[in-house]
Amino acid sequence: MLKAGFSHASDDAFRRALREAQVEAQRLIEAVQSALTTDAGLLSQLELAHVNSCLAKLQSVMMGDDRRAIDDAMDALNKGTAEFAARRMNQSVHRALAGKTVDQLSL
Repeated sequence: MLKAGFSHASDDAFRRALREAQVEAQRLIEAVQSALTTDAGLLSQLELAHVNSCLAKLQSVMMGDDRRAIDDAMDALNKGTAEFAARRMNQSVHRALAGKTVDQLSL
C-alpha cells in the first residue's frame, strides 16, 4: 500500500500543479477581459488585436494537460498587457490627482 502511494505521488503532484496553473490562467483571463471591458480605449487596434490573440492562445491551451504551454501562454499575455496595465495605472493616478494642488497632497 505504501509503495502504491509513492508511485501515485508524482502523478498527484503533476495533477495538482496543472490544476493550479489552470486556475491561475482562468483568473488572468478574467482580469484581462474585465480590464478590456473598462479601458479598451487605451489600446490601439493593433495592440488590442495582439492582446486578444494572447487571450485566445491562453484559452486554447488552458484546459489541456501541457503545463508548460499554459505557463508560456500566461507569460505571453502578461507581456502583451504590460503597457496596457501601465496606461491604466497612469489613468487612475491622473483621476485621483485631478483638481488637487501640491499642498493638498499628503505624503
